[in-house]
Amino acid sequence: MDKGFEKQAEEWFERGRHDIETAQLLYDERGYTDSIVYHIQQAIEKYLKGYLVLHGKRPPKIHELDTLLNHINTFDKSFEHFIDLCEKAILCR
Repeated sequence: MDKGFEKQAEEWFERGRHDIETAQLLYDERGYTDSIVYHIQQAIEKYLKGYLVLHGKRPPKIHELDTLLNHINTFDKSFEHFIDLCEKAILCR
């Protein structure tokens, strides 16, 4: 694995962790569910983009989780079962 890809992927994963930590802080302190959901969606998006980078793919400049999952599905079918779930969820669009 190219070290450059690993470094870029880790940057995406770190940003995703920041969103999860932010969501946890909001939950613990205020319980603002709309803001919590936003940060969880952002975290998932960043983890998916990191996964793409880790596999040598350029992540598209989009925010739709179902589209990101479809990109991943072209080389890794283990994410396929999330696509249907994602298409039904408000988090995806």
